[in-house]
Amino acid sequence: MKRILPLFLILQISISTMADQVSGRLISKKAQEPIAFAQVFVQTDDELLGTVTNEEGFFTLRAPGIIIGELIIQSLETGKINYGPINTSTNKNLTLGDLSLDLAITNLAQVEIRGDIGVTQIEPQKITYSTEDLLSQTGGTAGDILKNMPSVAMGGSPNQNRDIRFRGLGKGYTLVLINGRNVGISGNNRETVLDMIPASQIESIEILSQPGADIQSDGMNGVVNIILKKNAQLGTSGSAFLAADNLGGYDANITFNQKSGPIQVMASIEKLKRQADKTDLGFQTKLNDNGSVKEIIPINKFEQRRFDNTTARLNLAYEAGKQWYLEGEYLYGRQEEDKDKTENNLTLDPNRVFKKGVLREESEDKAVTFHNTFFRAKKVWTNGLQMDLGLNANLGNESKYRLREDFTLLSNGSVDASKTPKLQRENEIIDNNNLNPYLSFSKRFSKNASIKGGYQGFIISRKSNRLIEDFKTTENQWVVNGSNRNQFNIAENTHALFVTSDLITGAWKFTLGFRQEITDLQSESFADTIFTGKSTYFIPLPNFKTIYTLSENEYLTASFGRRVRRPGYQDLNPFTEIKDLTEIRQGNSGLNPELAWTYEVGYFKQVKWFNVGANLFYRDISNLIQKNISTTTEGIILERPENLSSAYTYGYELLIGARPTKWWNLNMNYSNFESAIRSVGSFEGDAIKDQFEWTAKAINDFSLPWKINFQATSNFVGPKASTQETEQMLWFMDMGFSKVIKSNGLAILRISDVFDSIQKVRTKTAGTTLEEKTEDTPGQIFSLGFKWNF
Repeated sequence: MKRILPLFLILQISISTMADQVSGRLISKKAQEPIAFAQVFVQTDDELLGTVTNEEGFFTLRAPGIIIGELIIQSLETGKINYGPINTSTNKNLTLGDLSLDLAITNLAQVEIRGDIGVTQIEPQKITYSTEDLLSQTGGTAGDILKNMPSVAMGGSPNQNRDIRFRGLGKGYTLVLINGRNVGISGNNRETVLDMIPASQIESIEILSQPGADIQSDGMNGVVNIILKKNAQLGTSGSAFLAADNLGGYDANITFNQKSGPIQVMASIEKLKRQADKTDLGFQTKLNDNGSVKEIIPINKFEQRRFDNTTARLNLAYEAGKQWYLEGEYLYGRQEEDKDKTENNLTLDPNRVFKKGVLREESEDKAVTFHNTFFRAKKVWTNGLQMDLGLNANLGNESKYRLREDFTLLSNGSVDASKTPKLQRENEIIDNNNLNPYLSFSKRFSKNASIKGGYQGFIISRKSNRLIEDFKTTENQWVVNGSNRNQFNIAENTHALFVTSDLITGAWKFTLGFRQEITDLQSESFADTIFTGKSTYFIPLPNFKTIYTLSENEYLTASFGRRVRRPGYQDLNPFTEIKDLTEIRQGNSGLNPELAWTYEVGYFKQVKWFNVGANLFYRDISNLIQKNISTTTEGIILERPENLSSAYTYGYELLIGARPTKWWNLNMNYSNFESAIRSVGSFEGDAIKDQFEWTAKAINDFSLPWKINFQATSNFVGPKASTQETEQMLWFMDMGFSKVIKSNGLAILRISDVFDSIQKVRTKTAGTTLEEKTEDTPGQIFSLGFKWNF
């Protein structure tokens, strides 16, 4: 249990020391939580020396000579600890260690109730997963961790968790942040970055189902915040990790931490390589207008995919003076993807007699790179006023080269040597640049009232240049494919002002916020002619949340607010993208953003060895963006997004944590979702595209003799409900074993998809065309690794 702390805490400790500095950390005795931004003083005979604890509760007092006096701690907490006299005449750097403080509570609502059993930590409308406790995903990525979180299903190919789908809806409804800031994770870029961030660099991942006014408004269904590791230990430390799997993949990383006085340094580098092959088998059936079968096209595709990821991170922090905290960070990531695909496409008549056939062989080389730079300055005044100033810059680019070769097939399935194969190549370069300045001020007037306000900017520029060429055999040269030399540019600038305030009275805590955003969107598309678009919209976004504390281990919570889903880059890009021989997709530059009123209530109860939580939520959506699936005149399936009138989605979540024995922790959750579109025509009453019906998950942790730990995670994702596109239930299990070796070492065995059960069975309906296919992967992945801490 974590307690929200009252106004002044004075702790008197007599210190007689001959040291140039005194350092330590303040923590709450019961919750073992750090006390951040407390003022720490030593009153000597000559002067008052002072500093402020950082976010981890650490402080350091410096003086040119001997420090003899009384230690005084002043904060929003109340409590007292008696710390005995110390003789440090031979120690110039006195370290006091952790100072545990007893904290007093004057209002029941000051008690922040938190369930913390095993990997899951539950707070009001917030769920946090500790990466260190998720043994079964060691050596994985952020996507591997997310797939185990409540109400989450990961999209992408089986065994490759690339995009998050929270509470039953697609990836565009969830905002992804890193350390609370936007680093340009959106659209296909979101998928790549989630697949690049290694689990070894993540401290925890939290999901905020109803974020406040001080958080970016995107993410209609919620916000995922990936919290990277920070150095919180004095001195030098680090770790090295190496793992390899049975498919030829490996993961290698090294991390270094140094903390000395006011400076802390954290550096890491990681190399991750893996293979994710897949097979698609099925049929596409084309019907006549009277419902009879016109043609049958067997689907037979095999794809080899290899990923080579490199990530590096450097974080510097400096406690400047007594009231300043400075931080800078550079995060680098690069993913190289090598893909080879073979697609055997036959067209049969209703009696399954051969009509025509095409064999497509396709190779693709893709590289995605991002550079994220972040600077932050925080100042705390003696009157409790705090300023937080920062600038986040993300510079990214993506390059893709694709070569297709189509061969004519004979009725026996062999290549017709008399026909010249068709060759087509595609080059695409995308520049993705984001700049996010922010400034906020916060002030706590008393232990029961505070306010925060500020500005956030989101300046986004994305440019795509694509060239498609066909090889003309008669001319023996590459020729531009019609108007397919195209370029699409977007400049989206959003400026936001926000204010949020907290008030505690008795057993009630109220949070009231308001956010005003103005967005200017400009787009340009170049083909044979130039098309430009411009739109400006103002969005007021109120937010309200209340928590009623029934006891020190039980609460009720309710909230409402307004959130946004802006169309993604691929949603707006008007040019055609070829997915395969039977399917293409196209964007719509005229899309408007979705808006939603969000409502949520929750309950939580905690006892010593057991906790249970429940949430109910409802989203009322206007300007719904839905992909319309149709058929071209050539009989190819076409996906194109459109704005519909409105829709709604609702659901409930049940979460249980238990500690049946000292050696067994169990976390379980079940979630159920429903949605419906309000629109005239074929969409009326249908579920929102990509909406799945339910999830059920369980994580079992066992502490075994001989310092062995074992974890088993079970995942079940219910079917998709849309009539245009369905997907059957998906289930799988992962396991992890670890063994401590000589206190600093850890041997790890990870098994993914233990029962080789990951298989996606899908159907798609587009007018008179019906497609059924099964997507499968090679099966279990065994990974063996070793970690050494120093």
